[in-house]
Amino acid sequence: LLSANAGVGVAKAQLDSANAALTKAANDRDRAQTLVASGAISHQQFDATVAAYQSALAAQQAASISVTAAQAGVVQAQSNVEQAQAGASGAGAQISASQAQLAQALTGTDQNKIKSAQALTGSAQQSAAQAALDIAKLQLSYTRVIAPIDGIVSKKSVDVGDNVAVAQPV
Repeated sequence: LLSANAGVGVAKAQLDSANAALTKAANDRDRAQTLVASGAISHQQFDATVAAYQSALAAQQAASISVTAAQAGVVQAQSNVEQAQAGASGAGAQISASQAQLAQALTGTDQNKIKSAQALTGSAQQSAAQAALDIAKLQLSYTRVIAPIDGIVSKKSVDVGDNVAVAQPV
């Protein structure tokens, strides 16, 4: 875009130069026409002056077309910039969408990890509960006093809920 704008500046400067040359050539032609009518210069010199004017006119028209073309180049460059910006915006939107999908996928992966950890925790809790049950069964087996032979209790010195020491008669 900067290059296209610079091209417009150069073309306008060339147009200004061509306009100045055309003005000088027109003045020279007008003077030569007066001089040829009075016989002060030859027809050949007048024809050369008219040719110089026509050349300056053509150069001015070419410079004017160059300015128009350069301005069209600026418009095209601006359009290209806008298209590039739209493409960049679209790419930015695609990047954002991709990042959102990645975050969602990572969240899904994290959720899978959480569920897996929860399953492992549940399994560990089941194992701990089984161990607690086994310990309770073992403790329960210690609470029953089994005599080596059948008999009848004739005297008891403890009541339910009393603590008993080792080797204490009951």
